[in-house]
Amino acid sequence: MKILNKIILVTGGARSGKSRFAEKTADAISGKVLYVATAIAIDDEMKERIAHHRKTRPPEWKTFEGYKGFEREQFVVLAKEFDVVLVDCLTIMCTNIILEQPEGASDQEIETKVLFEVNNLMNALEDAKVTAIFVTNEVGMGLVPEYPLGRLFRDIAGRVNQRVADRAHEVHICVSGISMKIK
Repeated sequence: MKILNKIILVTGGARSGKSRFAEKTADAISGKVLYVATAIAIDDEMKERIAHHRKTRPPEWKTFEGYKGFEREQFVVLAKEFDVVLVDCLTIMCTNIILEQPEGASDQEIETKVLFEVNNLMNALEDAKVTAIFVTNEVGMGLVPEYPLGRLFRDIAGRVNQRVADRAHEVHICVSGISMKIK
């Protein structure tokens, strides 16, 4: 049963259980799930994390690896084949886009590029008329990062989270493996 244009945001800290909660939520809605993996295997640790995530997902789920370019018609056509699209995760997506920006780009230019890609993803999923589940890290509850790039990341990721939460029908926060619906 397809639930049209429903957006669910799942947030929490590192190792809070947010991915597991999002995966269980997706599986409970439908077995026809497209998993959008935004991570890049840049080192051995990330390769291991990606391999672990692959092993824990149901084998019938299809995986799309990417973090930008979602405005392309081919992604919308692909998403329409599924009932649920689970994006894990927005903060990794932000990181990838921030780090690929040219040296000398202003903070505003970088944020504009990140928000452009996030909006394209959300619009594509709304056009596909699927239930979209977004996983993200809650980045604003810790110390202020010591370095400018860390502060820029925190600020952009925080604004991305606010934008997605504003459009979401449901928002859940996970702490110590326990989820709580906050919207």
